[in-house]
Formats: sequence, C-alpha cells, structure tokens
Amino acid sequence: LVSVYHFVMVPVRACFNPWKSMTSTTALATDLPADAITLLHLFVCASTAYRNSKSVWVTSRVKLMRKINVFVLLAAIPLDWFAHLSGASNEAACILRFNKMFLLFGAIGATHYNNNSKSSRWVVIRMVALTAVTLHLSACLWFFIGFHYR
Repeated sequence: LVSVYHFVMVPVRACFNPWKSMTSTTALATDLPADAITLLHLFVCASTAYRNSKSVWVTSRVKLMRKINVFVLLAAIPLDWFAHLSGASNEAACILRFNKMFLLFGAIGATHYNNNSKSSRWVVIRMVALTAVTLHLSACLWFFIGFHYR
C-alpha cells in the first residue's frame, strides 16, 4: 500500500509541487508516516529469519542482510530529507524522492518469489507490471522535463 502511495505521490510532488515546503503540515502528515513505514519494512526484512535448503533456520544478521531486496534498501534512503536539511530548494528535495518509487519494484519482485508456480501466465503478468512501471517512470520524467524547460 505504501509503495502505491509513493508511486502516485512522488510524481505529483515533483511535477506539480502542491506544497510550498517539505515541512508543511499536509506534507508531513502524509510523507512522514509513509517514510517511517518504509524504514520499518526494511528493518523487518533485515530481522526475519528464514529456512535454508537444509531446513536450518538462518538467524545471522550478515546472512539476513544479504537477502534484503535491493529495491527496498534504495527506497528507504531518505535523500529528500538529506537535501532539505542541507538547504536545498523544495523542488530539489521533491525530485530526490524518486528513489521511493523503487519500492513498487521490490513489491512486484516479492510477489514473484512468493508464487511457486512457474506458469507462463505469471511471467506475462510480471512483464506487463514491470513495463507499466517503467513507462510510468518515463512519462513522469518527460513531463518534468517538458514542464520545467519549455
């Protein structure tokens, strides 16, 4: 659910700039909980043990960190808040929220690994979903370029 929120709101914030500041009440009320849930998701992924092929529970932090989805790790980095705290403009901070959109790639990949069937239908659904995400990111980028450099 948070990945869908980021997938919709990150382009809206970058292209239309609905809030004049990163610290406006509405922006904080929507973005801080979403960012906190993303960090919590990363922490849970890094703390959840799993069984290996020998039916032994793996609880070592180092081995658990190797299994973390890279897209979730990229989405959890608060680049926008680093930019805001370093004095960057609101527009630059909103653009740096684009790494949050990687969370949807992580969600699509997680559903693929949880599905045990290797049917061609699932492969087609996954390919269509990844193509739609890529097209959405490209459309957002081109809209941003056209809107700000006309």
